[in-house]
Amino acid sequence: MTVLDQSKTLAESALQMLYAAKEGGGNPKASHTHDAITEAAQLMKEAVDDIMVTLNEAASEVGMVGGMVDSIAEAMSKMTKSVTNPEELGGLASQMTNDYGHLALQGRMAAATAEPEEVCSF
Repeated sequence: MTVLDQSKTLAESALQMLYAAKEGGGNPKASHTHDAITEAAQLMKEAVDDIMVTLNEAASEVGMVGGMVDSIAEAMSKMTKSVTNPEELGGLASQMTNDYGHLALQGRMAAATAEPEEVCSF
């Protein structure tokens, strides 16, 4: 699985978590949504773990991704914190949207400068 596929999976799991959190609305009485939020957070954590493994492998091959790995680890800790503090989800969702847009832009720039063999394989 490529980094782009894993990024898409991460974004989709983040979207699922946002929908679940929105449905819960920070309401502790809406217990029917708690399981969905917990499951979405777990899926997002797994997606982050997968992309971190890929980036760590790339880091060992090229030795350049340390900053990205640190950023992802920081984002992971923020998401874990948001599960215990639902009132922070709004700000984190906004930040995550901005960060994903930045990631998409960097991905397009990286794809534009990469050789065709590096972008895909048939």
